[in-house]
Amino acid sequence: MGLIGLLAAAPTPAQWRSVVTFTLNDGPHIAFLDGNQHLRQIWYNTAYNIWFGQDLTAASNGTPAAAGSALASWIQSDGPHIAYLDTGGHVHQLWYTISTGVWNHQDLSATTNASTAEAGTPLNIFSGPDGDHIFYLDTNQHLDQIWWMNTQWIWQDLMADVSGVHLPSATSGLANFTLDGSIPQIVFIDQVGDLEQRWWQNNQFVQQDLTATVLASPASSSSALASWMQSDGPHIAYLDTGGHVHQLWYTISTGVWNHQDLSATTNASTAEAGTPLNIFSGPDGDHIFYLDTNQHLDQIWWMNTQWIWQDLMADVSGVHLPSATSGLANFTLDGSIPQIVFIDQVGDLEQRWWQNNQFVQQDLTALLVTNFSISGQVTTLGSPLSGVNMMLSGSASGGTTTDANGNYSFTVQYGGTYTVTPSLSGYNFSPASLTFSYLNSNQVANFSGTIPGGPGTQPNAAREFIRFNGQVVVVENGH
Repeated sequence: MGLIGLLAAAPTPAQWRSVVTFTLNDGPHIAFLDGNQHLRQIWYNTAYNIWFGQDLTAASNGTPAAAGSALASWIQSDGPHIAYLDTGGHVHQLWYTISTGVWNHQDLSATTNASTAEAGTPLNIFSGPDGDHIFYLDTNQHLDQIWWMNTQWIWQDLMADVSGVHLPSATSGLANFTLDGSIPQIVFIDQVGDLEQRWWQNNQFVQQDLTATVLASPASSSSALASWMQSDGPHIAYLDTGGHVHQLWYTISTGVWNHQDLSATTNASTAEAGTPLNIFSGPDGDHIFYLDTNQHLDQIWWMNTQWIWQDLMADVSGVHLPSATSGLANFTLDGSIPQIVFIDQVGDLEQRWWQNNQFVQQDLTALLVTNFSISGQVTTLGSPLSGVNMMLSGSASGGTTTDANGNYSFTVQYGGTYTVTPSLSGYNFSPASLTFSYLNSNQVANFSGTIPGGPGTQPNAAREFIRFNGQVVVVENGH
C-alpha cells in the first residue's frame, strides 16, 4: 500500500517526498510520486463526495521522475501544470487540458536547451502577467528559470554575474513574493546560511542579503523556505541550525525588513532537521506547518494579535504519523479550514483537519482500496427465490446466484459505479436492475420476481400457480 520507500533521516529539500495540491472546478487534487517514480494524483469530487486516483505519468506517456524529485504545481489558462525533474536533471511538465480532458507531457529542458538542474533541486513557481516562471538551481549553483513568455518557453540563467558565497547553497530551498504583482522576488539561502533575495530592477538583476540587513540568525543550509503575504507585507519562514522556525518580513509602510524567532516566541517544539514548511492563510490567520522531532505535525499560528504554537497530533502514534521525509501540502473545501496532506510512515497519503471541535485524520491511500458489498434478497410472492442469476457490471463484472433464502452478495471496490441485474427464465423482475454510482458504502439491492400473467397481474380462471421444488410453476387447464 505504500507510495514510496523511506529515505534517510534529516532530509534536505532534495529528499522530501514532495506533495503538491491544486484545485479545479470538481474539487481539490493532490499529486505525489509513487514507488515507480510515476506522478499520481488523488482528487476529491465535491459533486459526488468521493475520492479518485490516477497514474498521470501513464495517462500522459510521460518520463518517470527522479527519486525524491521536487514537485511544483500551478494553473495556466488551459489547465493545471505540474513540474518535476528526471534522472538526467531535466525539468519536465505534465499538464491537463481542461477543454479536451487529456493529460500531456513535455521535457522543458530539451525544449529550451536549459542548463541541467542540480539533483534534487527545489522547484518554485511564480505566475504573473508576463507568464509563468519555474525557478530551479543548476549544477553551477546558479538560479535559473524556465519561463512561459508570450507563446513559448524560454530558459534564462539569472545569476551569470554572481559568484562565491552569494550563490545559493546546493541544498537551499526556494521561495518568492511580489510587491507589485508582476515582478517576482526570489529568496534562497546562500553558501554561508544567509537569506538572499534576487529580483529584476531597472533592467538588471539585483540582490540583497536579508540576513545581514536585519542581523538575523543564519538558516540551516538545508532549510526549506516558505513565503506568504500578511496585511503588513511579505513574510518568509525558515529554519535555523537548532530547529527553530524564524520569520523575516518586510513592512511595506516603513520599507523596513524585520526578524523574529517564532519558536522562541511561542515556546514551540523543535523542528525536525530539514522539515518542509507549508503555509495556509485563512480568515482565522496565517498557519505555518512543520514536522517536529517526534514526527508530529505542528503549527505556529498567527491568531488575532499573537503567534501561538500547537501540536496537531498529540493523539496520534505509530504508522499514521508523518514519515520523517514527508512533504507537506494543504487544501481547503470551505476557504477557512486547512486540510493538511502528508505521507505517513508506511508510505500512505493521509489528510488531517479540524472537524467538530477536534482533529481528525483519513488515510486516502487505504480508502482507495477499501472493499464494500452490494447484497440483497430476491423474492417472489413474498417468498425467497433461489437460483436467480445475478449479474454485476460497470467498474467490475461478475456473476452469482441466489441461495435457498434468496440472498446474494458481491464484493466491490470504493468509488466504482456498479449495476446489478437479476435474471431467471420465466420471470420478470422489479426493478429490472439497480445502479450504484461512485460507491462509498455498503449497499442493499432487493428485487421481486413475478411470472407474466401470474398472481397480481392478469387474472385467468384457467390458470393456477403451484410451487414445485422451490419454484413457482404455471398449470393451465389442469396441465
